[in-house]
Amino acid sequence: MDRTLLKEPVDIGRLQRFATDAAAVAGVRFFEPGPDTGKRVAIVGGGPAGLSCAFSLRRMGHAVTVFEARDVPGGLNTLGLSPYKVTTEFALSEIEPIRDIGVDIRLGEAVDHARLATLREEYDAVFVAVGLGPTRSLPLPGAELQGVEEALDFIFQAHTGPMVDCRVGRRVVVIGAGNTAIDVATQAVRLGAGSVTIVYRRGPAEMSAFAYEYELAKQDGVAFEWNVRPSAFLGTDTLEALRVQPVTAGTLEDAGEPRDIPCDQAILALGQTDILSGLKADGEGVFLGGDCVSGGAEVVDAVQDGKVAADKIHAWLNR
Repeated sequence: MDRTLLKEPVDIGRLQRFATDAAAVAGVRFFEPGPDTGKRVAIVGGGPAGLSCAFSLRRMGHAVTVFEARDVPGGLNTLGLSPYKVTTEFALSEIEPIRDIGVDIRLGEAVDHARLATLREEYDAVFVAVGLGPTRSLPLPGAELQGVEEALDFIFQAHTGPMVDCRVGRRVVVIGAGNTAIDVATQAVRLGAGSVTIVYRRGPAEMSAFAYEYELAKQDGVAFEWNVRPSAFLGTDTLEALRVQPVTAGTLEDAGEPRDIPCDQAILALGQTDILSGLKADGEGVFLGGDCVSGGAEVVDAVQDGKVAADKIHAWLNR
């Protein structure tokens, strides 16, 4: 029945997904490279922004080489989303059309400041889309204990090895309340953790995770500890508990006595660190985009950044 008769919005996204999935199965090729311009562009970073830029530039006729530090392309879209949302195989399948039109993707090629300088000389333009670095640390007593780890490492393991080999604790605590924290918590549930608790120093109204992600976590049985600040990881050699300090909502001032949350795994989901500053990515013909500029947004934002950058690079090459 026409959804307009039901007074409900048309699910455009789902319709597009259905059409593109059907086209992929049928092997339909929608795009071709443009006429050769003789220009060469290097892209540092094979995540959503870098690949989007590469694809757009290739359609304009430029030769494009992507330098990706990891041995798998796609960045966080491939490795940083829990597999229950996007499988590794599906993410990689969406990169094949980019390769098919002639983009050269080189894996295991990290680019430092010195290498970036040579790329400037070897190519007509360079687009830097290196994303962000590791999860921010939490320098508390006991941070070195076995069982304390960062969120992206926890998610990566589900993409790079068999699920049966993924490490997960019996009692898991996740520190942070963004979308990545929800991903970690729900993945831990699916991997068989006995209990999963998200700890956040503010309240639910201030969490950065989307509302539907929050609801998903609650449906999965994830518990939430609001208005508590982690103060120490407890244990001898391995983690045994997380000590938290209750705080007053709004002011974050101490309120009451510390208490301990038993756990054998604590996963930090506190956002990622900056790595762009170490590259000194500036100068004529060097363009920037993606999470390394935005500070971390959604995949669709990174993809759009890549398209915008491609237009700017194309205009600059034809100036």
